[in-house]
Amino acid sequence: MEQTDGGEQGTSMVPPASPASPASPASPASTASPASPASTASTASTASTAPTASPAPGSGAPRPALVRDLGELLRELVVASDSIAHRFAASHDLHPTDFRALTLIYAAEQRGEPLTPGRLAGLLNLSAPAVTYLVERLVASGHVERARDAQDRRRVILSYAPHGHEVAAAYFGPLGAHLGGALAGIGDEELTTLCAHLRLVRDALDGYVPQDDPS
Repeated sequence: MEQTDGGEQGTSMVPPASPASPASPASPASTASPASPASTASTASTASTAPTASPAPGSGAPRPALVRDLGELLRELVVASDSIAHRFAASHDLHPTDFRALTLIYAAEQRGEPLTPGRLAGLLNLSAPAVTYLVERLVASGHVERARDAQDRRRVILSYAPHGHEVAAAYFGPLGAHLGGALAGIGDEELTTLCAHLRLVRDALDGYVPQDDPS
């Protein structure tokens, strides 16, 4: 179902954090979202809900309970990420969809596969006119640059502008440092395992298609 850039759905993950790797603007990331600004209500709702008791390691809890606990943790992670993204968006006068676009542009650039406006429209489920307007906003604000593909002059590719890197690094750099401190007590082997498990969950979510999905 097509949507205009005024009504983006879903969540944005906050982008990586450092001057060389600005958080994807940032899970892009609202990230968490510039975020999909309506996170105050989500956060308040989360705070007012009693947390689900997590099965203790080695407690012999049934596997379905463990999977449910994982799902709850992922939901809370999304809410926290959205909240950060919303605040970033608000601080830089960015539309929620703009932040999501920035996260996608950044991630593609880091993979060495820069996005075209058409590809960005598909990822955001936007019409061609809507994504054109979105790109114009990001270029005008100094976050993104457009250029002809050196290997195919017919293609226009999108990349981060210097200003985009600067504002993302300034906002998400401290977040990266905070997260690094929180993970300081985890050994490299354990952290590697955690990353592998999170990738597995991510791939499962990416590949999920509801049975009633018309697409």
